[in-house]
Amino acid sequence: MAVILKKNNYLFVDGRYTIQAQQQSGKQFKIIEIHKFLPHSIIKNLTLGFDPNLLTKRQLYGYFGKFLELKQINSNLIDEIYKKRNPKAKKFFSLSSKITGESFKSKINKIVNILKLNKT
Repeated sequence: MAVILKKNNYLFVDGRYTIQAQQQSGKQFKIIEIHKFLPHSIIKNLTLGFDPNLLTKRQLYGYFGKFLELKQINSNLIDEIYKKRNPKAKKFFSLSSKITGESFKSKINKIVNILKLNKT
């Protein structure tokens, strides 16, 4: 579980993922093994936005106690951040059959025939 604050970022992990989290997050997050150090000792008196598809209020109150206000966020925050970082999507392009060796229609027909043979 990641908690992003103005000055600090915390990544609370199960002990199995500590090394992976340290390697992949670099210096952007302070890695905390959740079974050793509960979040409520760090995070108090805050409003915490959360994705209800990932965590319930009950789970969060279990981690943080009643020391915070919970705000349900119905959009995917990672997607929202990504949209701001990369507003222009690259245009779709297709390679010519000279480069690929075969047209996309021919490739699709081959797949259709294989699926028919396998009755899929």
